[in-house]
Amino acid sequence: KIQEIIPELNSLFQPKEEKPIVEILEGTEGIKTILKDILKVKEEWFAFGSGKGPELLPYYAENWEKERVKNKIFMKAILDSSEQGLKRGKNLSKLKFTKIKYLEQKNSSPSSNWIYGNRVAIITWTKEHPFAIRTISKEVSVSYRNYFNALWKSAKK
Repeated sequence: KIQEIIPELNSLFQPKEEKPIVEILEGTEGIKTILKDILKVKEEWFAFGSGKGPELLPYYAENWEKERVKNKIFMKAILDSSEQGLKRGKNLSKLKFTKIKYLEQKNSSPSSNWIYGNRVAIITWTKEHPFAIRTISKEVSVSYRNYFNALWKSAKK
């Protein structure tokens, strides 16, 4: 009888596929929740898209960047080559643990895509109603990371 139940017992100890988690975080507080999570996860952070964050969270963003550097969280970001993107990139590239590249301005976007750990966050930076969609999934984060790497290769310093 024991031999008969061994396969069932073994299956209890097999890692199960994790179910993805999808969340909507609203307002600047929702976006701050994601920023705090990046500091908590403490893994490399990849970002592409809009560089509008500091406009909506000016003091918070500046202090948060200091915390990121203090925690030695490496960041790679791809910004557009608009005046705003270039200015944001110039400020960021002064920080340790930071690499910046640019895409043409025609690739401008009102949202940012952030990849860190097993998470992907898409942030929409509207003044009236900023919000983020965060997905916690290894498969989705690997997919976005691959997309980021392809963009990184075509972006310019």
